[in-house]
Amino acid sequence: MDNKKEERKLAAKAKKNAFTRLTKVYLAVAIIGAIAWGVLYKVNSLMGVNTTVKVDENGNTVKQIELIQDEPKKDVVTMLFCGTDEGGYRTDTILYMKYDTINNQLYMISIPRDTYTTNWRAYLKINTIYQGGKYTQALLDEVQNLLAVEPIDYYMIINLDMIPVMVEKIGGLEVTQEMRDIWWNYQEVNHYYFELPKNNGERLNAEQVEKLVRYRAYVDGDISRGNMQKAVIKQLLKQLMSSENIYNLPSLINTAVESTNTNITVRDAMKYVGELKEINLDTIVSSAMPVTDLGYYPQATAEEPTRGQSCVLVNKTEARRVVANWVYKKPTE
Repeated sequence: MDNKKEERKLAAKAKKNAFTRLTKVYLAVAIIGAIAWGVLYKVNSLMGVNTTVKVDENGNTVKQIELIQDEPKKDVVTMLFCGTDEGGYRTDTILYMKYDTINNQLYMISIPRDTYTTNWRAYLKINTIYQGGKYTQALLDEVQNLLAVEPIDYYMIINLDMIPVMVEKIGGLEVTQEMRDIWWNYQEVNHYYFELPKNNGERLNAEQVEKLVRYRAYVDGDISRGNMQKAVIKQLLKQLMSSENIYNLPSLINTAVESTNTNITVRDAMKYVGELKEINLDTIVSSAMPVTDLGYYPQATAEEPTRGQSCVLVNKTEARRVVANWVYKKPTE
C-alpha cells in the first residue's frame, strides 16, 4: 500500500517537473519570438518596409507589407562629425565632411572649438552651442552659416571617451607619420607627460590615445589639436576597416551605438556602405581652417585688452573658398 502511494507521488512529481520544463520551453520560445518580431519590425522600418496586421470583415487576420518610399542615393553627401568633452556637453571636436560617392573621395575641415560666435545659445564659442544635445540643429545651422554650405545631410556626435575604448578592443592604435609631424612640430616643450613613439607602426594603448586626443598645449592652440584628432580618427577608421578586426565588429558596433547621437539610420548606411569600403584613407583631403586671430578677446576694452575669454576668429571668406574648391581631381599616373 505504501509502495503504491510512493509510486503515485513520484509519478505526480515527474509530471509536474515535465510540465515545468515544458512551460519554460514555451516561455523561452515566446520570448525569443517576441524579440525576433521586435527586431524584424525595427529593421524593416529602418530598411524601408512597413508591416501591419489587420482583421478583415470576415474576422481573418491579414498581413500587409508596404515599401516605404526612400530618397535615391546622392552623388554628394555631407556630414557634421563632432566629439564631445568628458561630460558630453560641449563639442570639442568639430569636423565638416563632404563625401563624393561617385569618385569615393572624402573631404574634411576642422573647425576650432574656440571659434567665436554670436549665437545666442552659446557663450562666445561654437563648442558651447550643443549643450549635451539640446541644440543639435542650432549647431548644424551655425556650421552651415559659417561655411556657406547647403543643409548638412547627416550628423554624428560621439563622446570622445569612445575612442580609447575602441582602441583597446583592436589592440592599440598605430602611430602614423602625420601624428608624429603634428606632435613634434607644434607641441609645447615640457607640457605633457608621455612620449609619442618615434617609429611609425608602433602602437599606443587606450590611455595614451585618450591623452593624445585631449591634449591642448600646442603652440597654435586648437589648430593642431583638431589636426591631431583628425589624424587619430583617420588611423582608427583604417584599422577598424581592416580584415583583422572583422571579429570585433559586434562589440565595436555596440560601443559606437551607446556613445553616439546621430540621425543616420540603417537604411541610410546601407545606401553608401559599398562605396565607403572603397575609400582610400590615404587620399582624404583634410583642409586647415583659415583663421584671422588665434587670440581674439570679444569682451576686451581699451583698459583690459585681454578681458574675458580668448576665442579664435575664423576667416569666413577664405574658409568658404576652401570648401567651395573641394572638387575631385583625378590622381596623376
